[in-house]
Amino acid sequence: MAGFIAMTPTALRPQTVPPDILHYPQIVFYNGQVLTVDEKFTVAQALAVRDNKVFKVGSNDEILRLAGSNTRRIDLKGRSLIPGLIDTHNHVQAGAAVRYGTELAELPGRHARFIISNKKNWASGKEDVLGLVRKAKPGEWVIGSIHRGTYLMQVSKKDLDEAAPNNPLVIYERPSVAVGNSRAIEEIVKLYGPSVEGLLRDKEGQFTGHIRKPLVGLLAYEVFPGLPIKPLAKIYKKRLQDYPAVGITTISTSMEANAFSAMNYLDQREGLPIRVAYGPRTIARDNPQAPMYMRRVGIFTGHGSERLWMVGQDAGSADGGLGGLYSAMCTTVPKLLKLTPRDYTGSPYGDCRITKEDVRWKGHMAVALSGGRIANTHVAGDKAHDTMLDLFEEVEQKLGEGTIRGQRLAFDHCVFIRPDQIERAKKLGVSWTCHSGYLHRDAPWLAPLYGKEIVERWMLPLKSLLDSGMPVAWHTSSDYVTDREPPFMHLQIMVTRKAHDGKVYGAREAIDRKSALRLMTTGGAYYILREKTLGSLEAGKLADLVVLDKNFMAVPDEELSKIQVLMTLVDGKPAYADPKFAQEIGWQGIPSQKAALGELRAGQLQGLGEE
Repeated sequence: MAGFIAMTPTALRPQTVPPDILHYPQIVFYNGQVLTVDEKFTVAQALAVRDNKVFKVGSNDEILRLAGSNTRRIDLKGRSLIPGLIDTHNHVQAGAAVRYGTELAELPGRHARFIISNKKNWASGKEDVLGLVRKAKPGEWVIGSIHRGTYLMQVSKKDLDEAAPNNPLVIYERPSVAVGNSRAIEEIVKLYGPSVEGLLRDKEGQFTGHIRKPLVGLLAYEVFPGLPIKPLAKIYKKRLQDYPAVGITTISTSMEANAFSAMNYLDQREGLPIRVAYGPRTIARDNPQAPMYMRRVGIFTGHGSERLWMVGQDAGSADGGLGGLYSAMCTTVPKLLKLTPRDYTGSPYGDCRITKEDVRWKGHMAVALSGGRIANTHVAGDKAHDTMLDLFEEVEQKLGEGTIRGQRLAFDHCVFIRPDQIERAKKLGVSWTCHSGYLHRDAPWLAPLYGKEIVERWMLPLKSLLDSGMPVAWHTSSDYVTDREPPFMHLQIMVTRKAHDGKVYGAREAIDRKSALRLMTTGGAYYILREKTLGSLEAGKLADLVVLDKNFMAVPDEELSKIQVLMTLVDGKPAYADPKFAQEIGWQGIPSQKAALGELRAGQLQGLGEE
């Protein structure tokens, strides 16, 4: 007893805790509308950030009580604070090349020189190509990318031979159709032999220069020289810095080897401005040896850092997309109107890029059978969904019932989905990420093309998907999300179902703003395999958050697109602030980069970007 009494004063003596173990929040937001987007959609007044995480959410009194002498206090003045937005299918690499990649064509060295042209015909587009050829040394590859539905069908191998007699030259119209000159065909035959699938011949057996799948998909992975990593990383970083100004803190994208090398360089050396989830397209996509490659590579779904990680594989798009007034998606219903000259498919049923037992079927099968995840993969038309669901059901038959549910296979776009397909997908644990921009831009001309009833029932069926209980995410698939078509324009479309012609398409599939915000946050977090750390404002989750200029819940439906972002934090650190807001809160030195207004491309309506 005496021993116990003697020890008591020491045991009860106050302990000194080192400040690096226990410290105050760095930032508190108060007097606002904190939309946590948690399971109950809790709305609070204030939030505290400590280190790179949300420390606590609660009332003004609860949160302000936590502040220390060095804590930065930000009065929201009734504005909304929301989780960082997650764009689950974004073409950041193409956007970087278009907006900031001019210098790539000027670089010395024997790499592929690349240009994107928006000219409407070969007569004018030829000048872009010739300008690039003049900068290339003999033997250097020259790659021209043009926008879908412009002029590729007008170009012959002879035209390209005249434009580049000393250089291999290939022009792409999106990733599924290309034409090359004689030098390019020679290089391709050297590598693959004259019988390679996808190299078209005329009636006399001569190569026409036109290139189709699967070869067209292999060129970028196995034939073209890659661009230098540091200059590529430079333009990617600059493009990624555009996203926080519209509240996007995470994107997901399909990625080639050269792009991955540049992104990895940023992650390891300089730091990525936002989070980037990716799906490699270099392992199984258009690869006749996909099963062997999967055995060699193994499964690394989810592997990476907090800023760069793998979410699944893009083993090849299931069909074509919507090219601004023509449809290449694969459907069970025929087009009701005469095919336009810009419709490269030549088919009333579109461009069906996967058929049973072809190279893409086998590639997807190899990924799924090995336990891998299919994600970042374009699936637009209802017949394309049938094909992919058939494939997944065959995988389950081989592996056993219920075995693929844990793989969280996903479809991207939600253009045409039939009600029966929702039920099939639910049984398999397959989910969707949806692009509301298609409805805004394309519904008015798709209605006469396929029938208004089909468009209203099948196109972007958000309410049906949510009512089924499956997770649903959101994406833009557009270079314009940082300027012409910001995220809250997409959110308004999901709520109103209004297209660019002012008409409502499929009113029964409209969802409320809370549900739309869930798609853009928690739904996205599920898709990118980070629902435990991202997507909602809850204690312990990473502090990716956005200050809006308005009360999100009070803005009329027709004015949701007018919501502006005042400030964005990634990992609890400011990635963007409107200069006036930065002045209001007395915080200097915060990045304020905003993307310049993107130029509308050939064949596009004043709407959202093409897939």
